[in-house]
Amino acid sequence: MAVLIDGKKISAQVKDECKERVAKENMDVTLAVIQV
Repeated sequence: MAVLIDGKKISAQVKDECKERVAKENMDVTLAVIQV
């Protein structure tokens, strides 16, 4: 049985969960670049 997956809806849920976690744990979000 096939299941349709709405990628935009799932990505919005993941974003919201990340925002809540960052706000809850008082994390500083930064961007890091590692060159090897």
